[in-house]
Amino acid sequence: MPDQEFFAQKDQQPEQGILKTEINPKDPFMAFPGIVTRALDAAGRSDRKRLQEVLSRRFGLEDAEQYTLEDIAQHLSLTRERVRQIEQKAISSIRRIITNSDNQLFHDLSDELLESYNKLERYLSSAGCLFTSLTIEEYADAHGYSKLDSSYTDLLMDVLGYKKGPASIIGFRGQLYPIWYTPSSQGKTPTIISAFRALNSLYDNAWYISVFETTIEVISKTNGALSNDDIYALLKAIKDIEICDDRILVSFTSLRSAADKAYRVLLFNGSPMHFTDITSEMNRLQGEKVLLETNVRNQLVGDTRFCSIGRSGLWSLSEWEDIPTLTIADTLVSLLHGNGEPMELDEIVNAAKTLRPDAARKSILTYLNSDKRFCKTREGFALSTWRLIPSEKRALVKVPQNEFNTMLLEELGDAEGIRLADLVVSLREKTGMSDIGVRGRIKTAEIQGICQASGGARKMITATGANPTVEMKTPKMEMIKNGIMTVLRNQPNIPITKGELYQEVNKRMPCLKATYYQCLSKITDVRSYKEGNSFFVVFEP
Repeated sequence: MPDQEFFAQKDQQPEQGILKTEINPKDPFMAFPGIVTRALDAAGRSDRKRLQEVLSRRFGLEDAEQYTLEDIAQHLSLTRERVRQIEQKAISSIRRIITNSDNQLFHDLSDELLESYNKLERYLSSAGCLFTSLTIEEYADAHGYSKLDSSYTDLLMDVLGYKKGPASIIGFRGQLYPIWYTPSSQGKTPTIISAFRALNSLYDNAWYISVFETTIEVISKTNGALSNDDIYALLKAIKDIEICDDRILVSFTSLRSAADKAYRVLLFNGSPMHFTDITSEMNRLQGEKVLLETNVRNQLVGDTRFCSIGRSGLWSLSEWEDIPTLTIADTLVSLLHGNGEPMELDEIVNAAKTLRPDAARKSILTYLNSDKRFCKTREGFALSTWRLIPSEKRALVKVPQNEFNTMLLEELGDAEGIRLADLVVSLREKTGMSDIGVRGRIKTAEIQGICQASGGARKMITATGANPTVEMKTPKMEMIKNGIMTVLRNQPNIPITKGELYQEVNKRMPCLKATYYQCLSKITDVRSYKEGNSFFVVFEP
């Protein structure tokens, strides 16, 4: 049902000025709106208004809405057939002008302009079974012509005798440019529709597919009813594919699944990627963030085209057979097995880098020390299955923090500064601790006046104060015990419930109830007893 109010508003607009009247003598596209006005003027004053109204509303001229024959017929109180006849009358008038049939009436139109319409018609007719709006734009650009408004383009193609095709085709999931059928397509429309449906197979390919293979497939499915040129014209009519060097690539946004998009991303990258990077690139290509990392990872796990590289989060393609996908631990097993004898850590790290470039030295060392498949011998790391005598493990050295801080201050002395590496070596020899343990103690030492200057491997430790002192940090559980005794000593021989005692202690030293009860159970200077359903605590000096 057409919008009657809209039609009423259009009826109130002035008749003149709706269509352009200028005629460019050399540009067929720029001249066409003026020729349309000439044709309407030639129809006579009595017919002009109705012809103009039907054309404007059928083709949407000058930004008007487009309507069907039924809509216009209902508005004008005419039959659909009568509206079609009015439309054809206007189109025939325009056709007579551009084909030079009315040369006496329009003798001022140049022969060059009229010939340009003939050339355009011959060019479009040679485009195969159909052509698109892109074909028209390419022709205009090649000849230096202006771009014609889409509504006037529809009318010009109708004047030239080309039937416009559907905007979309049922059973074909691709997007189409506006298309028009050429005279060579007469009787082939059902075959063309079937050919488009056969081209659905394009969207099953996440990578390039050759035009040759596609053409052969379509010819097979249409029983040879279309030529190679016809099929190529169909391919050029599809908006969401790209034809380059005799290959076809479906646009990223038109790929059928997230797995296909991830496959495309990995192929373009050419090397393994972390699934978070794959997700980021997919969202960038789509123009907005619509995919979650969890969803992408699930797609990768469930598709045989992908394979994970260990537990690193990196993903590769199964077809990349030259890229190893072993875990770091499995890689180390393979290296040691291939070497046949123990290897030092540096040897293992360098060899592992060739197979797993992402493997960090720290990760490798962690696996060698924690995985039961490896053991440390005097000659280096070996496989446990070799049954070699493992080296003696270093005894765990426990050094109280206050003792460590004292030794740290002794090492610093009055020196302006000492390299962290040298300080670690010296303290390691004194304490018997590991390098990692010494570094951790230095980092967490509560010493006033100690400054750790930046500098990477050459980091310096400096005693900035005149007399650096150790700030002993009382353990929290000791502080809670002290808080408990403080409350009880303030009321000797006066019982208090454990719950009330917790409330008082918590005010001084916030703590969890579980921690409070643990500390209370370790205090021997108080007496606990139960009376009724309550538990009491009392300090008896």
